[in-house]
Parts: sequence; C-alpha cells; structure tokens
Amino acid sequence: VPAFKYYKHYFPDRPVPKIVAYISAFRQQGLTLDTTTIGLGLDLHLGKDYLYYETVNYPQYLQREFAPEYLASHAMKVWAQQLFYNPNRRNRLLDQMIYNGKLLYFLDLTLPEVHDSIKLGYTAAQTQWCKDNESQIWSFFIDKKLLYESERSKYNSYVSPGPTTMGMPSRSPGSVGNWLGLQIVRKYMEENPETDFETMFEEHDGQKFLQKARYKPKPKN
Repeated sequence: VPAFKYYKHYFPDRPVPKIVAYISAFRQQGLTLDTTTIGLGLDLHLGKDYLYYETVNYPQYLQREFAPEYLASHAMKVWAQQLFYNPNRRNRLLDQMIYNGKLLYFLDLTLPEVHDSIKLGYTAAQTQWCKDNESQIWSFFIDKKLLYESERSKYNSYVSPGPTTMGMPSRSPGSVGNWLGLQIVRKYMEENPETDFETMFEEHDGQKFLQKARYKPKPKN
C-alpha cells in the first residue's frame, strides 16, 4: 500500500498495521484494534449512489464519503487517531481545531497525492471556497471570540461534519474549523522546518502552537 511506504519513511519506528475488511452493518467506515490492525467497513464504501444509502436517508454530505476513493483516507485517519491521541483536557475550540489539523497533516504526509477534498470530505467547490475565503474564515472565528470557547456544545458544529458551517454562507462546507486547523499546522511546519511531526504533535497548547505558526492569513486581492 503506497500510504504505508510514506508512513514508514516518516515514522520508521512506528508499527505497521494489517488491514482487515469487514461488514460494519452500515455503522463505521473505519476503526482500529489497538496498534496492530485497521478495520475498514466495506459496506460504507460502495459508492455514493448505492441504493441503500438513499433508502435510509443518509444526508448527501455523508454519502459523498461512502465511496472507494475514500478508503485510504479513512484508513490513515483512524490510524493517526490511534497513534496520536488528544491529551488536552481544556478542550478549547482552538485546541480541537489544531488537533484535528494535525490528523489531517498526517494525511498530507502519508497520502501526498490525495486531494484535500478527499481528506476533508468536501466537494472540490467547497475546498476552493475555503481557499478563496481563508482570511474571512479566520476573521469569523476571531470576531465571534470562538477560539477560546471551552463549552463543546457551543463550538462542536465548527469541527463536526455537516452540510455547511453555522453562521457562514451556504457555499461553505461543514467542519470549517478542521480545515482552518490544517492551515495552521501547515503554516507551523513551514515556519519551523527543523521540527518533525512527532515533535510538532507533542505541542499540545493551542495558544503556543498558534504563536509558533505565525498564522495570519491575508485577504486575497
């Protein structure tokens, strides 16, 4: 599997799991069994037009990921969650955004040829919308004073799947906070090129991480 060739390059001391396909009764796209196995639910990768998905009224934004091209992304995402847990007890939105961004950056390393839309579960148009409006998205979180919100019920919609993100235009995808977290992590690695992924992941304070990233997107002309 090409993803694991990249994985062994960046993480030579980490275990390589085996892949097991299973039928999840339409419940899970992927899971891990400790540090040995990745399980992939084939019944949730049959193609977004599979009749059963329509019958049980899965929303379109979820059906989009029920396709074979998402198998590798789902496998590596659950593997990243297994290897790199989130120890942050404060659980502010900023901390959660950056943690999710780190998981997505893991996909950058192991699936470099996969488009961001697949990694995030967006359409190509939604991904482009985020790129075109990066500074406005950042300003939205700043102006609403959301970054340091610690009540999950108040910020969960910004890091959870959905048809769109609350308070943003209808063209926006769901979980825009995760996309923004990925941009912060990418900027961090750009600003700190001597830092490897394992060291970067150990920086759990979102505020310190943001400062080291020097993240401040500029409006596009």
